[in-house]
Amino acid sequence: MPIIVKEYTWRQTPSTLNIRIPLNPVNREKVDLFTTDSYIKAHYSPFIFEIFLLHDVDNDKSKCVVKDDEIVFDLMKREELEWETLEKELTKPEKMQLKQEILEKCQKKAQEESEERRIRKSQMNRFTVQQAMEIDSKQHSLMDSRRDEQRKVAMDALEEWRVNADKKGELKL
Repeated sequence: MPIIVKEYTWRQTPSTLNIRIPLNPVNREKVDLFTTDSYIKAHYSPFIFEIFLLHDVDNDKSKCVVKDDEIVFDLMKREELEWETLEKELTKPEKMQLKQEILEKCQKKAQEESEERRIRKSQMNRFTVQQAMEIDSKQHSLMDSRRDEQRKVAMDALEEWRVNADKKGELKL
C-alpha cells in the first residue's frame, strides 16, 4: 500500500504556482508523473503525491523538474488570482469520480493526438510519394527529350547522307 506524501511546500505569485515535494532517495527514472490542468500525481514507490488543484493551470506551459532530493512543479495559472488553498476540499468518492473523469479525458485526448499523428504521417507519406512521382516524371521527360533530340540528329544525318548519295548517284535501290 502506498504511503501518501503530505509534506510539501507551495508558494504562488499572481501568475504562477511552485510546489516542492521532498524526494526520498530513489532513482529519478523511477518517478512516475501524471499532470493535467487540475490534477497532479507523482508516484515513487512506495510513496505517492496526489493533489486536485483548487483552480486550473495551463499544463502545456507548466513544467516539472525531478531533482535528486525533490520534485519541483512550476505551474502557470490560467487566471491571475490569489489562491486561498492549493487543493480542493473533496470527499474520497468525489476524488475517485474526478480522477476517473480526468483519466478518461486524457485517454480520449491521447487517442485523438495519436489519430492526428497517424493522419499527418499518412499525408506526409502521400506527399513524399507524389514528389517522388513528379521527380521521376521530370527525369523521364528529360530522358525522352534527349532521346528524341539524339534521334532527330541521327535521322537528319542519315537524311543528309541519303541526299548526298543520291546526288552522287551512289545510292541504288
